[in-house]
Amino acid sequence: MKNFLILFILFQLSIIAQTDETKYQWPTPSFNASRGLTATFGEFRNTGSSDHFHNAVDIGEPDDNPVYPSIDGVVHYFSNNGYDSYINVKSIINGKKKHLTYYHVVPNPSLYVNQVVKKGETIIGTIYNGAAHVHLIEREFMDISSTSLGNEINPVRPEGGLDPYYDSYPPVINESNLKFYEDGTSNQMPYNQLIGKVDIRIDVREKNGTSSSNVNNGTYILGYRVLSESGSEIIYEPADIGVKYRFYYIPNDNYVHNVFVKNVATLSDPIYWLTNGNGEKQINENLTVLNNYLDTD
Repeated sequence: MKNFLILFILFQLSIIAQTDETKYQWPTPSFNASRGLTATFGEFRNTGSSDHFHNAVDIGEPDDNPVYPSIDGVVHYFSNNGYDSYINVKSIINGKKKHLTYYHVVPNPSLYVNQVVKKGETIIGTIYNGAAHVHLIEREFMDISSTSLGNEINPVRPEGGLDPYYDSYPPVINESNLKFYEDGTSNQMPYNQLIGKVDIRIDVREKNGTSSSNVNNGTYILGYRVLSESGSEIIYEPADIGVKYRFYYIPNDNYVHNVFVKNVATLSDPIYWLTNGNGEKQINENLTVLNNYLDTD
C-alpha cells in the first residue's frame, strides 16, 4: 500500500485540435448580458425512456416570454407539440451550415419553413407554459450539402457559444462523497488501504449562480493527478494532462453509466466515475468512455 494525494483537475487545459469559435448572443433579452444556467451540457439525466447525457444548456426564462434567434438564419423546421415544441434555425457561416434548436418553445403562429429570421429581432416563439426555460441545442459545423444536422456541441465552451458568458463560481467538490471501489465492483475500499485496480467516485457540482437551480449542475471539465504524500511531485497523471472529461461533445448515451454512477447519480446529484475513459481526446473524437481505473500497484 502506498500513501499519496489525489489532485482534482477543474481548470482550463485544452488539447482539442480544432474548436468552433462561433459566438452568438442569448436568445432572450437581455441579449448581450451573461446569466446563470439552470442545466449544463453533458450532465446526467434519468428522465425519458432511458438514462442519457443532457444535450443542451437550459436558460431559465419565465413562461410565455418571447424567444429570438441567436444567429441570423432561416427556419429549417419546427414542431408545435406542447412541452416538446421547438424551432430549428439553420445559419450559413463561412460556407458551412450550423443548426441551433430552441426547445420547449412554442412556434410563432406566423412562422414558416425557409423564413429568414434575424437575431434579436424576429420572435420565433414563446416559452411553453410550464417549461420556464429554453433548452438550447447547438450543432457542429457541417457541409451545406450534408443532410445531417451534426453532433451537438457545448454552447458555453470557452472559445465560442453564448456570448458573453461569465462564470465566477468555482465548482463544488463534495468531499464526503469521495469514495473508492475495487474496479468494476461495489466493494468499497478505505481511502488509506487502496490496492490493485481502483475506481474513484466523486460528487462535483457546477455552480453558476445563487438560486437553487444554479448550484447543482454538471461540470464542464473533470480530471485528476496523483501526487506524492508531500504534494510536491506528480507520481501519476492519466492521459491528456489528467483531463478525463471535457464536455465539448457528449459521449454516446450507452456510455452514460461509465461517466455517472448508476442508481446513485440523479438530476440533482451529479456523481461521477473519475477513473473511466482514456482522456478527453478519446471522448471528443470517438464519443466513447471505456472502463478504466487507477492502478495502485
